[in-house]
Amino acid sequence: MTSFSEARNAYTRGRIAGAGPLDLLLMAYEVAVTACRRNDSPRAIQALVLLEGVLDFSHGEDAAAGLLRIYRYCEELVRNGQHEEAGRWLAELGEAWSDARREMRKVEKKVAIARKRPRAV
Repeated sequence: MTSFSEARNAYTRGRIAGAGPLDLLLMAYEVAVTACRRNDSPRAIQALVLLEGVLDFSHGEDAAAGLLRIYRYCEELVRNGQHEEAGRWLAELGEAWSDARREMRKVEKKVAIARKRPRAV
């Protein structure tokens, strides 16, 4: 018999294995927000360090630098026991990335449909 914990871990491994980069980013946000809601400082900091580590400064350094400042601010909030405030910041950022993913999927569908159409000669 499989325990609930084992089943949850298997589900999580499968979810990670099938995820794209943006999906993985959103998962990190989920972990960070959940940790903040649970006042789990070590896990929240771990998720924030992960988010910092995947920042790409080679494309749009300003955006990456801005996110880095927000992540470090959230770390400071967590270290000061202000989990709720950190969670609000992270939830808002996660929602923005989720919106971006939805928009990307719409564009991908339009491109796929356009590629299937026969071209006029």
